[in-house]
This record gives sequence, C-alpha cells and structure tokens, in this order.
Amino acid sequence: MLGDTEVGKTAICNSLLGIEFLDNNLSTIGKEKVELKWVIKKNKECEKGKEGELTEKGEKIQKEAEKGEKGKKGENDEKGEEIKLIILDTAGQERFRSTALNAMRSAHGIVVTFDVSSKKTFENVTYWLGKIKDTFNDDICIVLFGNKCDLEESTWEVKREEAKKFAEDKKLMYFETSAKENKGITEGFDYIVNAAYEHLEKSERGKGIQLDRKKKKKIFGCC
Repeated sequence: MLGDTEVGKTAICNSLLGIEFLDNNLSTIGKEKVELKWVIKKNKECEKGKEGELTEKGEKIQKEAEKGEKGKKGENDEKGEEIKLIILDTAGQERFRSTALNAMRSAHGIVVTFDVSSKKTFENVTYWLGKIKDTFNDDICIVLFGNKCDLEESTWEVKREEAKKFAEDKKLMYFETSAKENKGITEGFDYIVNAAYEHLEKSERGKGIQLDRKKKKKIFGCC
C-alpha cells in the first residue's frame, strides 16, 4: 500500500485482520507486513474494457462498495481458490518514501490511498503514480482508495465526482473506503487481488511457464 502519511493505510490493514479501529494509530516506520488468506474468485466481475473503462459488472462492484455491502472483517467470498496474500503497509513520510517504493518491487498489485478530507493527500496521488510508473513501467495493477469516507461529506476536501473523474482519466478503479466502518475495503481488495492474479497468470502463460499453484500461494504479494 502506498500513500501519504496518516491517510489510514494501517487502519485499512487492521480492518482486514479484524483488529478494532483506533482513532490514533502510530505512524508506520519503514514498512509492516500483513499476511492473510484470500480467495480468488473465478469470475470476471472486476474486468475493465480495452481502454480501461469499467464493464457493467465492474461498475456494479463499485456501487456495492459505495453502499457498504461487504463480508465479515478479514474475509471475502468463500468460493474460489485460496491463496496466501501478503500486504506491505508502507510509511508515507517523505524520508521513508524511497524505502517504501523499493519494498514494493516484488508486488503484483498496488493500492494507492488518499484521505478524502485532505486535498493535499489527493494531489500527491499523482506523485505516487509517477513513482510507480518509474519503478514498474506499466506492468502493474493499481487501484485507488479514497479513505475516511465515514466522515461527514461537508468535511470532504475531495468530492466524490472529482475523485471518480481523476481515476477515470488515469484508467484506475476507484473505491471509497472507511477503515472505521470497514466499508469498501473487501471489495477493493477483491478487485486488485483478482486483477493482479489474472495478470500474473497471463504473463507466465505468455512466457510458456506453467505456474506451480502451491508455490504461488506462498509468494503472491500485493499492495
């Protein structure tokens, strides 16, 4: 996970683990690793079109996330293939940014997060996307999280339509999330995990490599 400090990356990880939300999490130093089981869904609900446009099913997932329709904390759909998911919760402070980016080099997907109540963190998404492109070129799956959407909309410095338009222009899937209410997080990770997993499979098939599924379960890293 990448994004400025205090946007809620650690709280999002804690939500996935079922850890009680705290209003004042300590800032991450360097990086923290989170491991959990995840289920790959054998469907194409998270597809985008050739030009990055959402399919009808992709739009449905986005709308469900906005409504807060979700499973239990730390869980997703039980149907499908189970993998071991590794999430890197990275520090957002400027002095740790190079460390955070270096730590992501083995990732299969990245979640870039901003705080909807902080315009600066949203503006810095462009910085993070630029650094990702420098590091991975275009060969990485990315989603955008607008966190803290449990706050009153009157306090949002980044309006919903502005964030959606930005994501559309960048050809990214966008999810409004709340670590406090566990809203949109499972749906967002379902999307990035499935998209990255499919991309990995296609890449390996293109090289004529048959994936060892047992091995892949141990090494699949994201975000």
